[in-house]
Amino acid sequence: MTGEQSGGNSVEHLKHLLDLHVTELKQAKREAAELAKRLDSLNANLAHVMVYQLSSGTDGASRRFTYISPVVEKFHGVTVEEAMKDASLVYKTLLPEDLRMIQEQEAEALREQKRFDFIARARLPSGEIRWRSFFSVPRREANGELLWDGIEFDITELKKAEEALQRSQATILSVFEACPVGICIMKNRLYVRANRCWCETFGYTEETLIGKSPRMLYETDEEWERVGRELYHNTRTISLETRLRRSDGAFRDVILIAAPISPGDPDQGAVVIIRDVTEKKKAAAERDLMQARLIQAQKLESVGRLAGGVAHDFNNMLGVILGHVEMCLDIGESVQGQKMYGNLLEIRRAAEHSATLTRQLLAFARKQTMRPTVLDLNATIENLLTMMRRLIGENIELEWKPKAGLWPVHMDPSQIDQILTNLCVNARDAISTAGRISVLTENVSLDAAACAGRHDASAGDYVVISVTDTGSGISEAVRQHIFEPFFTTKEIGKGTGLGLATIYGIVTQNKGFIDVDSAPGRETTFRIHIPRHNVPAPPEQEDTKAKGPVRGHGKILLVEDDPGLLQICTLMLERVGYTVLPASAPTMALNLAHNSAINLDALVTDVIMPEGNGVELARKIRAIRPGLKCLFMSGYANDVVSREQIPKDTEFIQKPFSTAALAEKLGRMLNSANVSP
Repeated sequence: MTGEQSGGNSVEHLKHLLDLHVTELKQAKREAAELAKRLDSLNANLAHVMVYQLSSGTDGASRRFTYISPVVEKFHGVTVEEAMKDASLVYKTLLPEDLRMIQEQEAEALREQKRFDFIARARLPSGEIRWRSFFSVPRREANGELLWDGIEFDITELKKAEEALQRSQATILSVFEACPVGICIMKNRLYVRANRCWCETFGYTEETLIGKSPRMLYETDEEWERVGRELYHNTRTISLETRLRRSDGAFRDVILIAAPISPGDPDQGAVVIIRDVTEKKKAAAERDLMQARLIQAQKLESVGRLAGGVAHDFNNMLGVILGHVEMCLDIGESVQGQKMYGNLLEIRRAAEHSATLTRQLLAFARKQTMRPTVLDLNATIENLLTMMRRLIGENIELEWKPKAGLWPVHMDPSQIDQILTNLCVNARDAISTAGRISVLTENVSLDAAACAGRHDASAGDYVVISVTDTGSGISEAVRQHIFEPFFTTKEIGKGTGLGLATIYGIVTQNKGFIDVDSAPGRETTFRIHIPRHNVPAPPEQEDTKAKGPVRGHGKILLVEDDPGLLQICTLMLERVGYTVLPASAPTMALNLAHNSAINLDALVTDVIMPEGNGVELARKIRAIRPGLKCLFMSGYANDVVSREQIPKDTEFIQKPFSTAALAEKLGRMLNSANVSP
């Protein structure tokens, strides 16, 4: 090869190499342009991310940006050129308190050349404050220069969301704690959280509950397992009722409502809500009790209406029977050995028993007309003991324990008779063979605490009559019904079921109450509480009653709509010396009263009559004859004519009555010195 050929080849080779280098340079330029284009596109699309490279120099002290994305103008209010020229312009936008913290952390990161990340707030030229999150990684160049490749994020919206979440959580926590129902969070059947109401309901603090099992609240392991299975491992909301025990041992009736925190995944736990229904159940029980009492009161009212309707006519018939029997007995006194006399006694005994039964009906129905007076119960009961001993029989001991200094009471003496008679008869029937009945009296003062929970008792002073027997006792089931009318455990024909109902009516009528202490197989005690009367009893008057009917004289206007009773009352009055003007209706009585030729000494009238009541009749007659004395007779005073409407300067006699009782009432009235006009 010639020298020219060799030189030509070298030139061609160099040219080829040059072309290749130019091509590579162009390719690199294109790639660089493409990369720059992509970077610009990336920076343009990353509106919330700023990419930067920061050089700290070889000494780590001088700071300058070697690269920063255009979003720096949005993030910090400076252009790329300004940031590249003076890095401090970016730092100056950070709040001073945050900048100081960053500088401390940055110095430590520079010393250890470790990753550096922080959160700070930046104030824009508009005054708006935005949250920034910085992340930088250090690397050392070959020339010793320290470069930080970093990213800055705008996390303002995230911080706002966090703050909103915190406020929401605070609100939820406040509601959780202030909620008036108990709420707890359970996981794996253990407490995670419990609000104040839950803790107060069961007497625990939240600290003592967290991490503990609710087993401590349940009465039995079986109940705990039942509730646990149904509530704490369920994928749906469920509720059930149970009883839970407080820390002091008291039980509360509750409804538990549980909902899974993550439906379908019971392992995530459950929210349990508790509704304390203890008071509600108590109120329901009280309502049921009041309903039962209302039904009982309606029963009493129904029987009372029945008794009231029957009493008038029945007492009239009894009055006729007793009156005629009394007349026959007077005639038969000279032939007492004859069988007829014994038959008459049996008729009178049956009629008197019927009259007692009617009074019992009226007493428990609270329709019996009463004549209350101030009583010393010791003296009143003392007078009844002889009769009581005959009533109960010789095989039963009657023990009498009066309390000295007994307070007075204000009630009808006949009511004490009815109370003791019925209690002693019941006590006698409860004793199978031989035994003892104890009657005692005492003074008792009750305060509000002693009467708490009772609808029939109020604080105050009471005189108590206690009747205790050594009989077979009363079961709780029977005790719930003993004061109901016609309720009896005795055989048919052995009792009417009115005895205790009568006592209940009398005691209630006198604003008292009854306690019963008994159980099967042990003694029974009835305690009758009668309010103390604060006015002392008047001095006892000498008994001037004659052994036979009181004789009298004078002219009596007798008004009675029942023909049979009108006839027998006329005979009774004439028998003891009175002249009688009988009238079967108020109109007839008014006509007789208008006759000025007839002198009248007294008016004796029935209270309830078809044409009008006796009180109104007496008012009209006394308008004609001022000062005329009046004696009212009735089986009871109904709602139309109450005892308060009967004038106080008059007398009253309960049907049926004997000749002696009628004569005594009328004689006492006519001999009275003070008569109101």
